[in-house]
Amino acid sequence: MKNARISVLALALSTLVAGQALAADPAVAKTREQVRAEYIQAQRNGDVIVNGEIGLTARQLNPGLYPAQASAQGKSRGEVQAELREAVRNGAVVAVAESGQTRSDLDP
Repeated sequence: MKNARISVLALALSTLVAGQALAADPAVAKTREQVRAEYIQAQRNGDVIVNGEIGLTARQLNPGLYPAQASAQGKSRGEVQAELREAVRNGAVVAVAESGQTRSDLDP
């Protein structure tokens, strides 16, 4: 009986401490207005999931209704060629396609 009381007391105390630990960070919490503004912006951008079964956003279902997203600037042709030359020098190019082994794996 004494062990049961100690267990119940320990469980109650740990629950109380855990609850306070989860609610202890008010700096990260957002206001309702902030959340509402983010949601409205996501709706305007088409980033809200509208088809729950397959998880498509409004932009994916109707891309013509939303402005085009800015694409990230890729690497130039010269940069890609320089990376390839460096990979060949280091032996990081795949030599055997079936196994995925690089030249440095085959000839260390």
